[in-house]
Amino acid sequence: GISGWNAAGIFEDGEGQIWLGRKGLYVMNEEKGTIKNLTQQQGLGNDRVNYLLEGSNGQVWIGTATGIDVIDTKDGTIKHLQVKGVSNFEVAGLIKDSRGNTWFGTSGNGLFMISPEDGKLTKFTLANGLANMVIYTINERDGSIYAGTGTGLTVITPGNEKNKWQLKSYGKP
Repeated sequence: GISGWNAAGIFEDGEGQIWLGRKGLYVMNEEKGTIKNLTQQQGLGNDRVNYLLEGSNGQVWIGTATGIDVIDTKDGTIKHLQVKGVSNFEVAGLIKDSRGNTWFGTSGNGLFMISPEDGKLTKFTLANGLANMVIYTINERDGSIYAGTGTGLTVITPGNEKNKWQLKSYGKP
């Protein structure tokens, strides 16, 4: 019953269900013998799912070709993340760091971080030190975020109260 493109993301949630991003999103429950397929018809922003991330409190974050969708598995709702001044951004990386922040990169609109305490969205761009607006990969190491971009690597480290984040970019060499 699974068709479409190559798998773009996969994880097993706390309930033992397998989530698979392909053409839409598949949720498989081996114990019940069920497979659900969620697509744009059921509320996803786009059928091309690039990344999946299990959030907290029953949330599943989905990075698509046109933005971020958040599924609340408890009430069955799907919400599309709205970013002021940015529409239809392709998600190119999605992680949760050790502090609980959710990070996502885009194919041309920079890097974003969402704080778990207040849901505040922070945007990282060329203006505050990002090497390039095209993000290819995001990882965390020793509390710092590493963003692989089109022109090199940007390392983002926590700062102090006045300057919450320090960005240092390195070229391709």
